[in-house]
Amino acid sequence: MDIIEIWVQRAHNAHASDLHLEANVSPAFRVRGSLIIQEGVCPSRKLVHSIRSRLSEEQWRDFHDKKSLDVSMFIARVRCRVNVFQTAKGVALSIRLFRSAAPTIKSLNLHPTIKDLVDHDFGLVLICGATGSGKSSTLAALIQEINRTRTSQIITLENPIEYMIRSNKSLIRQREVGRDTPSFGKGLNDALRQDPDVILVGEMRTSETMIRTIEAAETGHLVFSTLHASSCVEAIQRLVSSVPDSSRNSVQAQLADCLVAVVCQRLVYLPKAKQRIPECSIVRGNHAVKNCIRTGQIHRLHSIMETGRSDHMFTLDRYREWIKEQNAFSKPLEVEDIQEQNRAQINPPQRRNKENRITTDGILDLDGVEEDPASILARYRKKH
Repeated sequence: MDIIEIWVQRAHNAHASDLHLEANVSPAFRVRGSLIIQEGVCPSRKLVHSIRSRLSEEQWRDFHDKKSLDVSMFIARVRCRVNVFQTAKGVALSIRLFRSAAPTIKSLNLHPTIKDLVDHDFGLVLICGATGSGKSSTLAALIQEINRTRTSQIITLENPIEYMIRSNKSLIRQREVGRDTPSFGKGLNDALRQDPDVILVGEMRTSETMIRTIEAAETGHLVFSTLHASSCVEAIQRLVSSVPDSSRNSVQAQLADCLVAVVCQRLVYLPKAKQRIPECSIVRGNHAVKNCIRTGQIHRLHSIMETGRSDHMFTLDRYREWIKEQNAFSKPLEVEDIQEQNRAQINPPQRRNKENRITTDGILDLDGVEEDPASILARYRKKH
């Protein structure tokens, strides 16, 4: 095992959500939201060699040109999202560790009514929060709920792919921005020509992506996406404010027509659960909410949330009351149905023998291997 594998394995054993490595600096784990500094340091040469061996030539050049790189890969049989970046001391990595199975609403300890968000044929569902608030996990749980319960074609656009989900009842096609499509905008254009029922847009970073996402939801698709926002009201305001004043009225009308719900969440440590639990505020697209958005009276949304209990709306305080009433919590490594999860999860890849991976024509055979092609190619370039 090289230095990155060693530390990923240690972080995984410590149930860390994140691992931070930097040349000639002590590693650090993020456990239950707290940063824990480890003993020892990462020798610069070993760290550079380890990450270099995992990247393709194109990825390595991209890192050198831009001084940062996002990539997903398996390390020590753990699915990871890796951000490689340059610091004053040398190469550094921030690694997010994921479980092999996509989470469920129950395993994330979310309110059970959040499952209702997948019952719509079309519309827009927004999951909001700060970085590290569990947005991607909630999205994966919603996609897993659709995959478990109905037949749909699901196209995801992610940067990078965090959870690999095997098709169960649904057909799931996951595309990574930068590897499988040049941008979210191009991926959305492609998706509309690929007969989707459900589209997942990993993040709306630009006004163009926001507008295209709303249009996709308006034209008969169920669309899930995320925004960095501290509240449901702020998220809706960001969407509306992302367009020029001349187009604002039309975007407000489009958003009002297609909005299903906005969920804003953050992770807090709950002593009785001995783990971090999502705290959420939830806006549902009922008639009053749609009218506020259409008329630009977004400031009124909080008062509608206060009176929207019958529509399964939650203010943060009301959601905290629900959490206090709970006595049983799912643990992070539990699954609610082993057989169901085994059908839906992707296990870390099993490497075949070299003679079985290269055909007599010199073609690299990737059939049946659930791993990033770039990672496989980088490994084979190193060996051959």
